[in-house]
Amino acid sequence: MIILDTHIILWAYNNVGGSQLRKIPAKIRMALDSATELGVCDISLWEMAMLAQKGRITLPSDTGVFFQDLLGRYGVNLLPINPRIAAISGMLQMHGDPADRLIAATSVCYDYCLATVDGELRALDFLKTIQY
Repeated sequence: MIILDTHIILWAYNNVGGSQLRKIPAKIRMALDSATELGVCDISLWEMAMLAQKGRITLPSDTGVFFQDLLGRYGVNLLPINPRIAAISGMLQMHGDPADRLIAATSVCYDYCLATVDGELRALDFLKTIQY
């Protein structure tokens, strides 16, 4: 499974086929196209809702409808925070952004690769990311 960082979800699914999709590096797009399973951390849904509420992004429809479409129509698996992920997030040596910490901890917990262009996350030696 490949875990999608919040910005990757927005670029891939908020404007399917549009200009936002071009922001995803080609190697990440190819990995996503060939992946058998994609996942999103539940904290990413919260992060998108907060960004929409603050007016920093516009979701294509009602936020709840967008999330249901994301999980249903696009077949993205929702990965909830569990006790192990919570514990790992507290032990990681990284910056303090709670969403990034939980996304990284989920990747570490399940040993999944993370699709991200976030330079701070990509620089973490313990985190598997798609190289591009």
